[in-house]
Amino acid sequence: MPHGEIAAALRAIRRVGDGSPAALCVELIVLTAVRPGEARGAHWDEIDMAAARWTIPAARMKAGRGFTVPLSTGALDVLETARKLSDGSPLVFQSRTGRMLAPKTVSSVLRLAGVDSTLHGFRSSARSWMAESGVPAEVAEACLAHVPKSKVVQAYQRSDLLERRAEVLQGWGDYVS
Repeated sequence: MPHGEIAAALRAIRRVGDGSPAALCVELIVLTAVRPGEARGAHWDEIDMAAARWTIPAARMKAGRGFTVPLSTGALDVLETARKLSDGSPLVFQSRTGRMLAPKTVSSVLRLAGVDSTLHGFRSSARSWMAESGVPAEVAEACLAHVPKSKVVQAYQRSDLLERRAEVLQGWGDYVS
């Protein structure tokens, strides 16, 4: 989906999702550019609302490395709404049975909203926006938790670029809102 269509897609998702855990999960995926499984598996003990950070453990990351996601004001709002729905479960987004949301449950929100995209496609939309907005490639790739393929780059680039990523994700959140 072209990044210019994301704001309208979010409005449609909010309209049909009516604050459901699945719709909130989709919104967090859009705002943070994380993989769908990372969002579906989010636990409250990974979230530091005061610091505006979400630390995803290595066991739940594709590359097997822990990853800290800076949370934009929009992402924090989504999490505040999800907290109000919480019944004390460790999961941020849970099904009616108290389990992690199924992939189909989350992606069905897109179908109901008439959004012609996949959940993973929102990462691509965010990356395209970053490229067109002049975000340096290494920062954009870090926002997506991509590990550089070059061993030389891995050896020399040791910063997680967290502060810069926070600025980029806030800009992305502002753009799609």
